[in-house]
Amino acid sequence: MSDILSTIGITQEELQQRVVDKIVAQVMTTEITDDETGLPYTAVAEAMNAHVRSAVNAKVAELAEKFVVPQVETLIENFTMQTTNKWGEKTGQPTTFIEYLTQRAEAYLTEPVDYEGKTVERGSYGKATQARIAHLIEKHLHYNISNAITAALKDLNSKIADGLAKTVQLKLAEALAGLTVKTEVKR
Repeated sequence: MSDILSTIGITQEELQQRVVDKIVAQVMTTEITDDETGLPYTAVAEAMNAHVRSAVNAKVAELAEKFVVPQVETLIENFTMQTTNKWGEKTGQPTTFIEYLTQRAEAYLTEPVDYEGKTVERGSYGKATQARIAHLIEKHLHYNISNAITAALKDLNSKIADGLAKTVQLKLAEALAGLTVKTEVKR
């Protein structure tokens, strides 16, 4: 075989490399083309692309967790906000984002609302009678108590129904036991 290859002017390693390249090219491409890119592909190429995409996404997520997330946390913790009037002039003291968030949460929870949880400014026709936190607690308790009572009544109803069914069966059996059937034939 080496004599034939040397006559052609090719080494055995070059022949092996050409065969491997041809097999890889045939495995990696077919007549099917991708609609987006117009490039040919196969299931093997698609699997490799998915694997590469997955590896890249994992590495990006790892780097983001290592470098970006701590930086974002620092930015959020140190971010200060300044209120301004309608002309853009600073008013009041600057506050950090955490202080602002805490103030907004407190304002939201203590805002007066009506029995439906609506503020008077938002189209409620009733009176603001309680703080939003009280309304939310009441609503939560109502939901939980209602579910507990419904479950208890279902349980009680099934027990009463079973007891009534057994009692009716006993009484019918007693009534049937006390009955005598007599037939008379008149001539």
